[in-house]
Amino acid sequence: ANFEPRLTAWEELGKSEFSYTKEQNAELIASSEAIEATIYFKAFQRLLASAAMAADPGQKLPRGLAASDAALRAFVLSHTQLSEDEIDLELRKLEVASTFLTIESEGVLGLLRRFAVSEGEMLERFMSHSTDCETIQLEACFDVLRQVLAERLPNQGDAPDGLAQALLVNEQPIIHIQRFLVLCRRAGCIARLARCLRPSEQGGCGNFSACRTSFVAPLPEPALLRQQQQQQQQRLQWQSNGLTNAPACSLHEIGPVARAAVQVA
Repeated sequence: ANFEPRLTAWEELGKSEFSYTKEQNAELIASSEAIEATIYFKAFQRLLASAAMAADPGQKLPRGLAASDAALRAFVLSHTQLSEDEIDLELRKLEVASTFLTIESEGVLGLLRRFAVSEGEMLERFMSHSTDCETIQLEACFDVLRQVLAERLPNQGDAPDGLAQALLVNEQPIIHIQRFLVLCRRAGCIARLARCLRPSEQGGCGNFSACRTSFVAPLPEPALLRQQQQQQQQRLQWQSNGLTNAPACSLHEIGPVARAAVQVA
């Protein structure tokens, strides 16, 4: 019942003139995982719809996606810190671990959360503040989290400070390295979610991203060829029946690059 107000609060985070209280920042942190799961589930549904359109528009949505799916690969690359060399292995791991040998939404969400930040980079920052290579002071952890958020949420005023404070509200004065990495991942996830929900003109994801309702994906060449053949057969059928008023040209016939607009409510 509280989903829509919480979603609105996250969308407002993209407006630089908007400031949150300590309590509101705590609510943002508390709702982040539920909002994140919903947003990325819808994104995955758009990726499924794109794959179905390319394979056979008349078929229902597939259960999952192959590790080789180009749109899925592009989405994960743009929403994680995985490199070109790493992503194929991680997607393949998800595929072979699945009972149905396909990548499903839960696996993608886990991937987005695990690689929201670069662990190597976070460890370097940890070591620059740690005196024993095992722990870090709460104040130093705050500085790192604030920096992670500020780098990913530019021109956001005091938003990074408030969110970093909310992340650490129940933490101990001394934070161990594994807990530090967990907090860094959460900060990365929070900043990414805010970016997905903010307007594209304010630095948010563009229409190329599946996290947008206006997501547009190109049809692969085999699917385009198959569609053109079907359209040609339809025109021939109309002509054989003595009909001269054929249906209006589709987007794929009038454009040099075929694209299928996929929207999931």
